[in-house]
Amino acid sequence: MTIQNRFLSVLGILALVGCNDPQVDPGSAATVRGSITDANGTQARLAGSGSVDAATRVQAMEVANDGSLTVVSEADIQADGSFTVDVPAETEHVVLVAVDDAGERVGTVWVEMTGEVGTTTDAAPIDSETSLETEVMLSAAARSDLRDLDTVDLRKRVSGTMATRVRAMADAEAQTEIDVLADAFLAAQSTRVMAFADAGYDLEADELREVKLATAADLDADLTAGQRGQSTVDGFLDASLAAESSLGIDAKAAADAESQASIAFRSVVRERGSAEVEGAASANAGLLEAWTTDAYAGVIAEELDANASARLTLAGQDLKAGASASTNVAATAAAFDAWESELVDPDTGVVAGLTIALPLVDIDAVVDGVIDATVDLDATLDADIAATGDDPDAVATVVTDAWADFRADVEASATTSVFTDADVAAELLVIGTGGFAAD
Repeated sequence: MTIQNRFLSVLGILALVGCNDPQVDPGSAATVRGSITDANGTQARLAGSGSVDAATRVQAMEVANDGSLTVVSEADIQADGSFTVDVPAETEHVVLVAVDDAGERVGTVWVEMTGEVGTTTDAAPIDSETSLETEVMLSAAARSDLRDLDTVDLRKRVSGTMATRVRAMADAEAQTEIDVLADAFLAAQSTRVMAFADAGYDLEADELREVKLATAADLDADLTAGQRGQSTVDGFLDASLAAESSLGIDAKAAADAESQASIAFRSVVRERGSAEVEGAASANAGLLEAWTTDAYAGVIAEELDANASARLTLAGQDLKAGASASTNVAATAAAFDAWESELVDPDTGVVAGLTIALPLVDIDAVVDGVIDATVDLDATLDADIAATGDDPDAVATVVTDAWADFRADVEASATTSVFTDADVAAELLVIGTGGFAAD
């Protein structure tokens, strides 16, 4: 049975026995506060236009490790779309499902952890993005084990633009895209864990999730308060990086791991999904990579002179702004191209304060070497990703091996050039070029 059919079967059963109105013992209950919002597009499944009028009740469901669902309580949705529902206290992984009078789902949202007895937790407002996130999480759990998933990381990898494009599809086509996104997420997660291991960090995905639970709760509270702009997304990404750094992960390892995870995610979507969703997925992956790139560049900037450091900092701000505004891979790639261009002083030819001024022709020669390395990486991925089937570890192995070869090629290009600070040059070229080699 597909995730979609299983979900609809659960809701169909609820429609038949709705008079039983399951509730939680008040002595062991916490409260979740939420709402459902309207959005452009069709209403069915992914909280599109008409959702507030259509949704009449919310059902709280516990999620088992295989992604199956058990209803624990229900509550009415008010005319303005708001609701409160009692749930078991201190419970991980609760799905809230807004349904209409016929018991058909209108939209969903994932709650990472409920509060202590008697407390109230905010759920993100139910919209198309939260609904797609939830469906992808359930599909991923059915393919893996919920205990092994960094579900907070998945929230970063699904964007509103992706949800809008999936929502516009017919049910069968949408379900295919949901399953592809689940495969892509599992591949990205395996790739991150493998990349961290290559960098000397023995971490599992559930550990990465645990340190980010507070950041997810803060995001939900901000969204509930109506703070839905780019600054809220920026804050979530900053807080996620800071939380993972508490595990001892340095900026270089974080940037390398995100570049590789980004490649894995986009490569799977490109191989198995639609062009519409691929473009949105690539743009969103670029946003995540822009954050880790800027964080690592900031570490490099600390070793440079004041002028070069200021130039690198400004370039990073421009990169994040360009990636945030992008809705397609071409615009995201252009933001990375602009970032790399900003590192070269147009008057002196100096790359980000390296100790020797270089004629631009020499810089071009090195960049040509990097381009050759990216072509090799691209060819390797195109040839090998298709052969991995639905095995996320196989995808991770392909990507991390190809990335190691790419990094070695770039480092060799910088070392054999006239760069005095070859290590710094190589790092700038890797993080400025490598992440979008797969496009």
